[in-house]
Amino acid sequence: MTDSGLAQVEPRYAGILRRLGAIAIDALIAYIVLSIAISVIVPGWAGNDATSHQTAITGLIVLAVLTVWFNYVVVAEWRWGQTLGKRALRITVADERGGTVSWNRAVVRNVLLVVDVVAGLVLIPFSARKQRLGDRFAHTVVLVKDAATSAGEAEPATAAGSLPPPPPASGTPLPPGRAPAPSPGKPSAIWGPGRVAGGIGALLLTTLLEVGVVSAFDPNLDSLAARLVTQALLAVTLVGVAFLITRNVGGGLASPGALGLRRPLRSPIRLAAAAYLGYIVMALAYSSLVHPHQQDVTRDLGFGNGAFGAIAAGVLIVVAAPFSEEVFFRGFIFGGLRHRLSFPVAGLISAAIFGLFHYTGPGSLGVVPQLAFLGFALSWVYEETGSIYPTIAVHALNNALAFALLTS
Repeated sequence: MTDSGLAQVEPRYAGILRRLGAIAIDALIAYIVLSIAISVIVPGWAGNDATSHQTAITGLIVLAVLTVWFNYVVVAEWRWGQTLGKRALRITVADERGGTVSWNRAVVRNVLLVVDVVAGLVLIPFSARKQRLGDRFAHTVVLVKDAATSAGEAEPATAAGSLPPPPPASGTPLPPGRAPAPSPGKPSAIWGPGRVAGGIGALLLTTLLEVGVVSAFDPNLDSLAARLVTQALLAVTLVGVAFLITRNVGGGLASPGALGLRRPLRSPIRLAAAAYLGYIVMALAYSSLVHPHQQDVTRDLGFGNGAFGAIAAGVLIVVAAPFSEEVFFRGFIFGGLRHRLSFPVAGLISAAIFGLFHYTGPGSLGVVPQLAFLGFALSWVYEETGSIYPTIAVHALNNALAFALLTS
């Protein structure tokens, strides 16, 4: 075989959900260490009668843990290419040639992680190499470890100019971890209502466990830290359950495209605008009759408690909630129901579940039908475009407007 019959194997770049999962695992480790340190050194800080001295000591502990955590990430990527979170999800950091990462590059990419909490959610899905801002400045990539090859390594490929291999025949099983290619017309889910029910149960059990862990340090969840951590864990759990429950028979995680994380099959602008306009008209008419009570979650999540509280509340409400809820309720629940049911039935069931998810007590009952209508409108957008990127955008816009109104 001549040199023309050899081709460099294209590496498999890690997508946004694997990377978010790895960050969540590493952040959870840091949170556990931080919680233990605070509970041992400043046991009375979580209460309402914390002194200024206790608050100052707690601030120093937080600073120390964050410093150690940052250096742990940098050293782990420099020496091994992986943190514990990345190792768990089988991804590794490399330079753009596939080699090891230098100390300087590891520092640069992790310093910019603060910016990429928001920017990375936009840059990674639309980057050819799935690079966030830190990766671009540091000239690094994140590879799926099983598919990563060392620099210069090549494997045999078809001769130049030859036709690609034909697609598998009908009934031929796909390789493990590979989902079927999405087809236009409806969401490309490969699971059904049974897994949807199992996923809802898994979400409830996992959430109860997480609340129990946080309650061990703050029994009434009165502190800002407890509320922020609980909300952040919920967002991570929504995405994690969606991917774990929909994993393929061969053991691999479902394709992001199967959960709607793919380019729209048609222009989504008019569809998304029509859906949101319909929701606004319905919400105005419904509010004039029912007067639903909207809970001010912005204050619960820290708005009004300084710059950090405002930023944390904004990120969780405008960024984290739309992304995680769309992956779970549209990508997972509606997609799984739509695999077996007609659109109206799947849309109505998933919309009702979405509305009930936001029920927080008798006072919030009136808002459930309104949010259920929003859920149905977003399901229609997903049905027509085959992508949840437009629904994430509409959801984020709605949350941003609500955030602005509640904080004005």
